[in-house]
Amino acid sequence: MPEPARRLLVEKYCPEPIRESILADPKNEDCIIRAYLGRRRFRPRAASRFAAFSLRNYPLHVDQMEDLGLDLPAYAAAMAQALAFMHWRARVDANNVEFVLAPARGLGEGATFAPGGKVFDQGLLGSHVLWLLDFDCCRKLSMDEEGVAHAVVKLYRNDPFYPRPGTGLEADERHWELFREAYLETSDLLLTEEEERVQKLPLLFVDEVVRRVGEFKKKDKNTE
Repeated sequence: MPEPARRLLVEKYCPEPIRESILADPKNEDCIIRAYLGRRRFRPRAASRFAAFSLRNYPLHVDQMEDLGLDLPAYAAAMAQALAFMHWRARVDANNVEFVLAPARGLGEGATFAPGGKVFDQGLLGSHVLWLLDFDCCRKLSMDEEGVAHAVVKLYRNDPFYPRPGTGLEADERHWELFREAYLETSDLLLTEEEERVQKLPLLFVDEVVRRVGEFKKKDKNTE
């Protein structure tokens, strides 16, 4: 991210005693932001002069995105479209992939995948795109109920990039519904030529994500 965005993150979220040292560290010029649409900081930790802070792979949570005026519905839709593409066109489980906010590449700088190809201008971070990274842990996804169950586990075991159902917060539920709708719409387009049993799998996937949310909430609490 460019210097104005890095400075903004430091001024808003970094403990005051270490702000200048963070901004002066060349390592923090390599700043990408991990977009956590599935987690809020319900109890932000009190600032400490000894707290660790880094702009490399900086985790940005839902409440922070709201604070910065970012376009969460558009992020949710782009993530859903990308996940549907991985499941039903690439036919991989999306294990351990990452969604990050960073500037768009210029022409001729090489090809990577920015979900939806959309440039985001809303909010305080300036112009950026949502990048999809790290496919090295992805494995083949079987086109059956067993594959769906496997994909659900991989979604929950990844970092909380995707919106989550069942939080009890109205804004989070809206993000989940947008994600669900975009996932199903994209999946339908990708599977138009497939047999009926395969066409039913995307709906089974989102239903299983909802059904199993309590199971993975318990596991998260046990590992905190």
